[in-house]
Amino acid sequence: FFRVDISGENGSLFGVTEHNIKFKLNGVAPGRDNLLLIKNDSIVLSNELPSCKDLNIFKGKITEIIPSEFGKEVIIDAGELFYANAAASEMEKLRLREGNEVWLSFYPKDIVVINGN
Repeated sequence: FFRVDISGENGSLFGVTEHNIKFKLNGVAPGRDNLLLIKNDSIVLSNELPSCKDLNIFKGKITEIIPSEFGKEVIIDAGELFYANAAASEMEKLRLREGNEVWLSFYPKDIVVINGN
């Protein structure tokens, strides 16, 4: 979960955390003190900067890798902590290791907004 204030800018909506992490949003109303939820399996990890401009894209450092029922849970610090699922094949292909930098991305449609005040 991420606590954000949602506001508009140039016809687009963004949710901004207290650490100034900005999420692209769609289909939500502006407001304060909202919660954002991003499912672990909606986050795509890569070693290269994704080229799609519609994505939310962040670069971070892998702080921890934990075994999970889906393979591994990868915890990434990109100014806020993100939790992503990665299959064993993805772990090997991307050579994901604690301490490595990685790009994470997801679509605005994969964000669930829980309205606050």
